[in-house]
Amino acid sequence: MSSDNNQDEHATKKSRKNDDSVVVESVDAVEEVKKEEEGKSDEVHGDTCVVCMDEGSEVSPILENHQCPQCAPGAWKICRVCNEALLSRLCPVCRSEYAPIVMHTMPGLPFKKLADSTLTEEEKSSLLYKFGIVRRIISTSNVCVWSPSKQRMFFSLPSKLVEGSETEAAGEETTYIVTSIPVTDEDAGTESFQFSNKTWDAIENEVENGAAQAGESVLYNGAAQYILNATREDGHRLYTMLTPSDWDYMLNPNTSSDINDALKSIRLTILHHVESVIPKKNE
Repeated sequence: MSSDNNQDEHATKKSRKNDDSVVVESVDAVEEVKKEEEGKSDEVHGDTCVVCMDEGSEVSPILENHQCPQCAPGAWKICRVCNEALLSRLCPVCRSEYAPIVMHTMPGLPFKKLADSTLTEEEKSSLLYKFGIVRRIISTSNVCVWSPSKQRMFFSLPSKLVEGSETEAAGEETTYIVTSIPVTDEDAGTESFQFSNKTWDAIENEVENGAAQAGESVLYNGAAQYILNATREDGHRLYTMLTPSDWDYMLNPNTSSDINDALKSIRLTILHHVESVIPKKNE
């Protein structure tokens, strides 16, 4: 039986490795489509960005409107890259809060349901695939989990985003800031969380006060473990940068043959594992 288990474990690891590559491609594809679609109707050329003073380019065009809720629409111009960098920060003109980063709750079953024996193979394969997507997202962008019992939000933040840099120095491994702050049920939001400049202030306050696990810098595995541990609690909410429509796209087997093949591969792995631990009738 131990030999069978070792084979199953090896097969599972091999399958996960193959599926992870598809997950990476799926997440990257969604991010690429979003970049192409965001702001298309707002793009104009010939104006100067108030932040970088450039006139815009194909990569970072000037937007028709800024996203400061206090400044008058069209009062000043900003390019797409600078606009994204200002989200959840302060307006460069009036110094009030700029538009927040909107983080959306992950739809569907929580990861702890993987231990539920009543789930079908299709439900388990979809949940495992979603698990791989979240691990990929943790490596590239902000992710947070709200705890109902602690009334706190647990964050994993790539250091390059915290420091306002888009790239890591050559040869450096990405690090992540893991911390938590007090957040009420109402402020957390059932469908989305508004990551604003006030959120940064609360994080900085937590770090300065030296609270446990506040502002700790870890590598990817530590960040993933920190976030996934927080998902063990009943009633938690996991927030990512993916919208509900993004999730629909990435979990729909009809979207692409790659997604369909990945879900089938995970399902076959689950079925193989189940069959291997069930004694045959003639044994």
